[in-house]
Formats: sequence, C-alpha cells, structure tokens
Amino acid sequence: MVISAVSGVTVRVKNKCSWPLRVHIGNGDGGRWIDAGQDSWGGNGRSDRTWAEQPGVAGDDTLAEINDDNGHIWYDISLVDGFTYPMALVPVGGGGGNRRNLYCVSWNVLNECPDNLKVWVNGQVRACKNHSVNPAYFKSRCPDAYSWWGDDPSSMADTWSPDHMEVTFCP
Repeated sequence: MVISAVSGVTVRVKNKCSWPLRVHIGNGDGGRWIDAGQDSWGGNGRSDRTWAEQPGVAGDDTLAEINDDNGHIWYDISLVDGFTYPMALVPVGGGGGNRRNLYCVSWNVLNECPDNLKVWVNGQVRACKNHSVNPAYFKSRCPDAYSWWGDDPSSMADTWSPDHMEVTFCP
C-alpha cells in the first residue's frame, strides 16, 4: 500500500536486517514494526527524517534526512548524532540535480567505535555517538554520510520529483 504525502515525498523502507525493526518514517510517525525481509511505505513531510529505533538508545540513530522544496528533493544519510544501523538512501524516478545513491554500509562504524562514544545496552554496544564530537571517525568509515553540521558539500545530494525515496536498513 502506498501512502501519498500531502507535501513531501513518499518513502519506501526496506528491512534487509535479519531481525525486525521499529521504523519511523517522518518525525510524526509513532513507529511501525517491519519484519526481516519486508518493507513499508509512508509519507515524509517537507523536512523530515526516517530512522530505525534501537531499544535503549535515544538520539544517536543513523538518519535518512529528506527535504522537499516544491519537488526539489535534498537528501542525505546523517551520522551527525550517531550510528545504529547501516543504511542506503536511493531516489527512485525523477532526475537531475546532484543525484546519487548514498551508502553507509559498514558495521565497522559500530564495531570499531571509540570507547568514549559507545552506547551500551544490556551488555552490548548498540550505538556509536557522534553529536559532531568525532566527525572524522564517521566520515572515514562512511564517506557518503553527513558527519557534522557543516558537511553539506560532500554529503548532500538532490534530485527533482522522484517517484519515491528508498531507505534500506542493512543493505
């Protein structure tokens, strides 16, 4: 089922992780469970985020940021707050602009996280904090990702009038 956004862009989320994810499509979305290998559709507002919730982690998530300026879509994968899951962000349909597929696919961001940035939940590292504290660490592992608040030139992409944006967790 496709849900059209009044303003904004339609987002398809794919869960390629081997476990269910609680995903939020847009800031006002209370979240929905997506089983491993499944997908879900939702509407992203004019300036919104998509992320997968990690139990016990608050505000350190890998984010897909999608902004709609009257059909001109600006998008990025943000690690400004932190990293929880690998992600791909791909525009489907439309064209033009600095259009490109964005990837942050390395689990090493989490596995090699510096001790002072690790977020522990029940004895396991579940997130790697950033909050612009160590942007070079994140940029070296995910060059496509936005790693600090001034990282626009190397991390922001744009396109015109895509049919939808595709966010894949654990691509």
